[in-house]
Amino acid sequence: MSIPSDPDQLRRDRDRTREELGRTVEALAEKFDVPGRARARAHQLRERAGEATPGVLRSHPVPVAGLGVAVALVIWLIVRRRS
Repeated sequence: MSIPSDPDQLRRDRDRTREELGRTVEALAEKFDVPGRARARAHQLRERAGEATPGVLRSHPVPVAGLGVAVALVIWLIVRRRS
């Protein structure tokens, strides 16, 4: 590739290169932002769980009720032992 001698073409090339470099830096920063990516993934999982919960409650009411009773029992036992 030859270097253009036209100053306007040089400026356009420079601007295009800056834009490409900026996009590359942003992509790398996003890739290496592990805490940010973890937060985003946790948010996605919370949304999916929230969407699935009503369906699970409707389709499996007895196991869900049993789970609620088990959790209440565990909490009651913990509180009772601390008293």
